[in-house]
Amino acid sequence: MRHPAYYTAIVVAAFWAACWLLFAHQSAPEVRQLFIAGHLLALGEEAAVYSADGALAPFAMLPIWAVFASWGVQLLPFGALKLMIVATAPVLLAGSVWIAARPIEARDVSTTMMTAVGCVAMLFVLPGTEALASDQSAILAGFLTVAAIERSQSKVPLVAGLALAGATSLSIHVALLAPLWLVAGRWRETAVFLCTCAIVLSLSVAVAGAPMHEDYLAALEALRLSPTEGRWSLDAMLGTWAWPEAAIRPDAWQMTSAIVMAATLAFTTLAITGRERIHVLTWPVALTALTFVTPYAGPSAYLPALAFMPHLLDRFGLRTGGLVIIGCALPLTLAGTGPVALAPEALNLPVVLGSLSLLALSILFVATIRERAQPEPRPQVFSDGSEA
Repeated sequence: MRHPAYYTAIVVAAFWAACWLLFAHQSAPEVRQLFIAGHLLALGEEAAVYSADGALAPFAMLPIWAVFASWGVQLLPFGALKLMIVATAPVLLAGSVWIAARPIEARDVSTTMMTAVGCVAMLFVLPGTEALASDQSAILAGFLTVAAIERSQSKVPLVAGLALAGATSLSIHVALLAPLWLVAGRWRETAVFLCTCAIVLSLSVAVAGAPMHEDYLAALEALRLSPTEGRWSLDAMLGTWAWPEAAIRPDAWQMTSAIVMAATLAFTTLAITGRERIHVLTWPVALTALTFVTPYAGPSAYLPALAFMPHLLDRFGLRTGGLVIIGCALPLTLAGTGPVALAPEALNLPVVLGSLSLLALSILFVATIRERAQPEPRPQVFSDGSEA
């Protein structure tokens, strides 16, 4: 099925308009954090950018982003910066869905239809709404991650490596895709990624200084050790159930989390090693599994996996696939999590429900991979040469 290219532009424009009406009035706290970080750096207050006692305790981007912000605050007021970022975010989110729909082999549903369904889903699921309202950097990181996956599948290693390096500078956990590329034999993507990371880090140290990078690492460590309220991960569930009163993660929690993450990375690596042909959905499955066991996994960390959700339309058909997508998306919405939010806080059921829904989506992706991997049945040939 095909639609004219301008249909996709109409879908993106409609999605942008809906996002503007729903989220443009939001306070955009992350944009404010970035603006304050740039302002502090422009004033020469480098030590205050990542200060745990300051206004920017949640700020955990690579220092080079604070340097860019320090240049921007001298040219733009906060309102203009917010307007620019808030207006760009929906286009990037819709672009993620569109890019994710491109590398598909048996196309029974058009890219435009997949983009439309994916955009509608993003307007309702909590990872999408949270990112559009307050976590715009996750949208850019998700866009770059999806672009890295798609470009790698399309055998454009230079762009793939550059995109993953850019995503890593915003959301460090996506770097876990690099060892999977390595064992999959995608040497060029991995080499470009590592070289780009080295260059970006060198530039960041050169323009921001080594002390700011020490503060950056300390901020990441503080984030790792902090309570995990609102994060969708095994780490968050483990902490809520086993150490509900802990103000900082105890050693046993940290050790258990590290062992689980290492085991998941090892299992994912073994599952990919030796495969001659890797389905595109393998990467969001692997990324979801690895994100689920990291301590940094907020809802918006799963945007790359959700961008591939419209592939279920091609697997199950438009009607059945639409129902399957609704079933996967509903537990990720406010309406879906509302009833379980009334349960005792100690059970942490909203996090459990969101995490299990994303794992169920991964299982459906795996089913799609296995179905696509099945060889086409050969027709039965009779003795007279005719086929069944």
